Amino acid sequence: MTDVLEYPYPLDLRWQHVQWLPILFNRFLTSRFGTMSDFDVRGAGMTLWAAAMQSDPPATLDDDDRVFAFHLRVPVERWLELRHRPIGALYGWVPVNCGGEQRITHPALLEALEIAVVAAKLRQRGTRGRKMWAPPDAGRRDR
Repeated sequence: MTDVLEYPYPLDLRWQHVQWLPILFNRFLTSRFGTMSDFDVRGAGMTLWAAAMQSDPPATLDDDDRVFAFHLRVPVERWLELRHRPIGALYGWVPVNCGGEQRITHPALLEALEIAVVAAKLRQRGTRGRKMWAPPDAGRRDR
């Protein structure tokens, strides 16, 4: 049985700065989920990752089949079929305790949230002149 993780951030934070999902695409494409799941399962999984980042608290979802079906805009029966494949849409998700409420998360989502938090802190410290996707030396001439 999987241990229940503890949510790593205070639950009363306002999260308006989490508007993007950093994905290590090589890690995703070479993972078991990325290589062995069906195309429609991967699409459902990525949609749920995005939905989780918009949830409160971010990087978590209620473990409720009706909620998953709603996020995917499919009937519950179709969702259940995607969920229960050998490598289903919730592959790698684990329970997380959020102040007494149990939800689910994926460890990669918690890592992505940490990246977003660090990026927000950097922007607050005055690095707003550089776009987040630009390398630190963007715009410099080679000499």
